[in-house]
Amino acid sequence: MGTARFLSTALLALLCGTAAPVHATPHYTATVVGEGIYGVRMNNHGQVVGFTYPQGRDDQFFVASSGKLGYLAPGTGMIDINDAGVMVYNGALHYPDGSVARLGPHLGTHGLNIHGEVASRIEDVRKPGARRPTDYATLLRPDGSVSLLGWDDYLSFGWDVNDTGMVVGSTASMYGSSKQRPARFVGREVMLLDTGGRNGGHARVVNNAGYAAGEAGGRAALWTPEGRLIDLGTMLIDKFGEQMGPDMSSVAYGINSHGEVVGVFGGYMGFLYSGGEVYDLPGISDLDAWGMDINDHHQILAQTLVGVSYILNPGGPAVAQPVPEPAPYAMFPAGLAAIAMLGRRKGRRDRHGPGIGEPL
Repeated sequence: MGTARFLSTALLALLCGTAAPVHATPHYTATVVGEGIYGVRMNNHGQVVGFTYPQGRDDQFFVASSGKLGYLAPGTGMIDINDAGVMVYNGALHYPDGSVARLGPHLGTHGLNIHGEVASRIEDVRKPGARRPTDYATLLRPDGSVSLLGWDDYLSFGWDVNDTGMVVGSTASMYGSSKQRPARFVGREVMLLDTGGRNGGHARVVNNAGYAAGEAGGRAALWTPEGRLIDLGTMLIDKFGEQMGPDMSSVAYGINSHGEVVGVFGGYMGFLYSGGEVYDLPGISDLDAWGMDINDHHQILAQTLVGVSYILNPGGPAVAQPVPEPAPYAMFPAGLAAIAMLGRRKGRRDRHGPGIGEPL
């Protein structure tokens, strides 16, 4: 190899070692779902459910599908929809063919999985051998059966359930602190999720890989299947603290199978977490709205404070995926090593990368 060629190749190796990769910023375009409504959940077909206040009447649930908005029965509580188009509201499963299946005893229904199982809670139940009645998280099934989840002498809540039957929510001791602690329930097992040393929190949603999202101590949180905390709230403060003003709170409302998370921070601003980075929704969509849900096609259900729901569709560069990115000075020896290896004409490729939802 000639001297000039060697030096130019060596310089290229050094530059490769010190330059940080550029992450593409995602961009989304907004489509209106409806006005005077509050969308809360969305499935992988882009069907949206929520509630509204039509002409001063009681709360009324709705479903939006294929550009059409359909009003359902008045009611209270939550509503959800799965990928089969089955909805849960008013204490029952509502199927696309119009049939209805009443659920077992509960105190409000929440998340729904593909099998028609529903996360919920029940209060003042005494298990055999328990010292006193307590509130349990529950898993409700289409056949009317109920599984009680949580420890005796604890107050537990079920917020969401994935397709494997894993329920997430929160729990608190009846005798100690009244603060709810984010928790995961699988059968008779309970896992307390890491809060980073902060008090209180709830796991609100869970995907089929076992990643859960919600809040811990007033900050948006993502938990790995092992219960380890990925502190989205602190990431938001570090990046957008000046915009947040005095309100440093945040909460995650939606998660998809890719580990992408959406929610709200600073009281009124929406965020997206994807590929180890946090983005504000106004910055990637020109829409000032909360992030309520996100599906596996990267569509975001966004909600404004004035009662307009939108679906944000990816309309620009794909959301950048994280790449192992050592600090520039740490990479300098790597550039020197690359020069030394040029004479051998051998290379190595790093095959290690972050897992779903893992930040760098």
